[in-house]
Amino acid sequence: LLLKMLPALADGGVVIIDEMEADMHPEMLTTLLEMFMDPDINPHNAQIIFTCHVHEVLNILDKTQILLVEKDKDGMSDVWRLDEIQGVRRDDNLYAKYRAGAYGAVPNF
Repeated sequence: LLLKMLPALADGGVVIIDEMEADMHPEMLTTLLEMFMDPDINPHNAQIIFTCHVHEVLNILDKTQILLVEKDKDGMSDVWRLDEIQGVRRDDNLYAKYRAGAYGAVPNF
């Protein structure tokens, strides 16, 4: 995974990863995302597009960077950006509000 990320950070580009947390410790996940957001480490504005089930990353990303996905009863996926939800503030604890179901995309059993 690092072999895909480090060249992008050095030279620019886009890295796409499905279920990013599957291959790394959650602490490492946070550190890698912070590297992409640091202009000193990422001088060419490389981008990372990833899926993830680790809710804690919500608090290190901006609401414009978060897409939520929810399947309906027919198995169709609906996708929306977090900043499209009215009332979401920059200082919200996105993790806590997501876990409480404020944004949808939480499994129903």
